[in-house]
Amino acid sequence: MIGMSSTLLRWPLGELSQRQRGYLQTIHDSGEHLLEMINDILDLSQIEAGKTALNISEFSLVNVAENAMKSLRKKATSEQINLILDLQINPRRDRFTADAERVEQIILNLLNNAIKFTPESGSVTLRLWVEDNTAIFQVEDTGIGIPEEQLPLLFEKFQQLDTPYRRRYEGTGLGLALTKQLVELHRGRIEVESTVSIGSIFTIWIPTQAVRVVS
Repeated sequence: MIGMSSTLLRWPLGELSQRQRGYLQTIHDSGEHLLEMINDILDLSQIEAGKTALNISEFSLVNVAENAMKSLRKKATSEQINLILDLQINPRRDRFTADAERVEQIILNLLNNAIKFTPESGSVTLRLWVEDNTAIFQVEDTGIGIPEEQLPLLFEKFQQLDTPYRRRYEGTGLGLALTKQLVELHRGRIEVESTVSIGSIFTIWIPTQAVRVVS
């Protein structure tokens, strides 16, 4: 579905009407949304079944942060969101040991969530620094915020904000639940501070991981 709709949107023979292009774009976007939901469900089920192993290696924290920002730059620009990278890290502390792919997935989930709930002309900031042997990532937005009574449900599966804007902010309710599971898989923790109509700050602590030696 995704492949065929993408092909038709780029079809060189004949012009698509605005209505036809709109229908194809809807099909394409719905396919992407369904694929994301399926991948999230599979990831969560694997983690909960204890079948997910981390691929531990040494990598550059800065590169991971920059890659995540690059992946979402176009989306942020299209939604008129100012995406900011604040690297508060000594270059000599840049090397880190963990699952680089999963760490980037954690950051992408939080950035996507922040962009989703931030109105036009708002900003989303990713900060990165290291304390002792722990990498700290912080995603701050100027979005709609989260009511205090809903914070305990934020990381539960299939939970979404119950606000007057709920229909506008579609989603699976799995992104933050999966993010929390991936953080805890690294023996880390995640916390959130939020004020309605002001914005939210998600902070993640991920300790350096021991390299597993297979004999």
